[in-house]
Amino acid sequence: MKIAVDASDLVSDRINGTVVYVRSVLPLVVRKLAAMGHEVRAAVQEKTAEADVPWAVALGKGRMWTQRRFLPWVFRERPDIVYCMAQTVPLLLPNSARLVATIHDIDFLKFPEMYETQNRLLLKLYSAAAAKRSKKLIAVSEFTKREVVQKYRVPAEKIAVVPHGYDPAVFNPELRRRPEAVKEDLKRRFGIHGRFVLFVGALQPKKNLPRLLAAYAMIAKETGVKLAIASGDGWKKEEFEAALRANPARGSIVVLKKVSTEGLRYLYAGADAFILPSITEGFGMPVLEAMAAGTPVLASRGTVLEEVAGGAALLFDPQSEKEMAEKMRAVLSSKDLGRELEERSLARAKSFAWEKTAEKIAAIIAAA
Repeated sequence: MKIAVDASDLVSDRINGTVVYVRSVLPLVVRKLAAMGHEVRAAVQEKTAEADVPWAVALGKGRMWTQRRFLPWVFRERPDIVYCMAQTVPLLLPNSARLVATIHDIDFLKFPEMYETQNRLLLKLYSAAAAKRSKKLIAVSEFTKREVVQKYRVPAEKIAVVPHGYDPAVFNPELRRRPEAVKEDLKRRFGIHGRFVLFVGALQPKKNLPRLLAAYAMIAKETGVKLAIASGDGWKKEEFEAALRANPARGSIVVLKKVSTEGLRYLYAGADAFILPSITEGFGMPVLEAMAAGTPVLASRGTVLEEVAGGAALLFDPQSEKEMAEKMRAVLSSKDLGRELEERSLARAKSFAWEKTAEKIAAIIAAA
């Protein structure tokens, strides 16, 4: 069987959950499908280090890439299966081609104000097309599956839930067992001294950072703990920047930009707790990475993060600054609770692996 993959996110200047997903799982999926005897070719914009593999085909850059570059290539290639990994699907396909698509979330329908207008309209168009035209849909969580069934009236049996994984060679508890080395590295690399709570994510409205800053201000003086925010720029970052300037505890808040994967490992290892207060998420990769590192996790109740954490995190109402502060205070003031959360995190992380993700995706594509 001939399989064509839209792998445009394999080559990207930005790093987000979707890009990590594509880079982590696609090589494994290709290998597994090839072992089944299938021919796989993945279309990318250009041949960079990430795409320097025999199965990647460079189609060039351009706006509306899936429609203007990928779609004509699909008609030339005439594959049996078209697999789209990032929710953007071709609006036309050869009659002989069957579509398989991953849907990460449909938050743009629930929280339109948290998306740029053009991006939101395109997501709305492509997600509806994916839901309607796919032979099989892959949802990254049960949370997303339920929402897709409800919003698009898709039969539940059409959707397979395949959660993300993580790289255990990168995210593991080894560094937490070497606290002195971690302290020295954090001091040298980031200028961080002493205890801190960690946030990882983009400066976007859905991350709920103004409330996190307000909650942190409630406990900063009594705990003496810093707040480290490891982030990339995001849409409407000005809201965060204004909240930071107005925060009475801003002197104890450290903002770290463009943190490397190695730097992230040390941040997770050195943090007293990791917090993700998002109003909504597609999956919440940092929660999984923190759990794999053995870091106590605090996360938003009533979101997909609750499913990902699976009982391993302290949960709070993301709309309540008071409850957020109480949960941070609880884990920072109790070594026993911290140890319990570490154990829960490590146990929960064992449920996830990119190999498992790839195996399930390959089986879904082969059966489509």
